[in-house]
Amino acid sequence: MGGAGSAVAETLAAHNKRVPLAQLGLPDMFIDHGDCAQQLASAGLDAAGIAASIRLAITDRLARPPAQGDIGADRSTRRLAGRNSCEACVASRRRCR
Repeated sequence: MGGAGSAVAETLAAHNKRVPLAQLGLPDMFIDHGDCAQQLASAGLDAAGIAASIRLAITDRLARPPAQGDIGADRSTRRLAGRNSCEACVASRRRCR
């Protein structure tokens, strides 16, 4: 609340830009003592936690119907120029080639 993600969201809204935005940050709660890596991991802000949040956001976005005027409304899983589209990679849990 009130961090960099909020500033980005406010700027996008001020310019009438409708794009997917997932805000990640520290929870408003006590975090157990530990080194920096342990604290980031407990908040889901280490590399694995951020990757999981991104996968979840993409999966959730693909699962719901696109809103009118939604950017990226074409969510087909066709192959594009010999590569898997991102949607296909997410669905099969593989990285794009």
